Amino acid sequence: MTPLRQRRIENMQLLNFVTTTQRSYIHYVADFAKQYQLHLAQERKLSPQSVNTFVSAVQFLYLVTLEMPWDKRDFPRARLEQRLPVVLAPTKSSASWTKSPASSTVPRC
Repeated sequence: MTPLRQRRIENMQLLNFVTTTQRSYIHYVADFAKQYQLHLAQERKLSPQSVNTFVSAVQFLYLVTLEMPWDKRDFPRARLEQRLPVVLAPTKSSASWTKSPASSTVPRC
């Protein structure tokens, strides 16, 4: 058990929290994290990559630091925009090879 998790449990025990209250606290913190994720995406207009970095940090906190028995699927990620590669037209592609200064040194097959 990690020292942070041990400290959290001890603090709750010192305050006579029952197990259901401890679980509720964890639930509310998790809900807060999801609401904050929405805030980052919708109100602050952060990129999906930045939102996913936040999700990775929260996932690390819960799965590694707090050792919560959750699955990675419990941490939804922002969908990244799929970009298509730039493809040159055949005429432009061959023209760029013939105009290249290194084209004379390129071996031909």
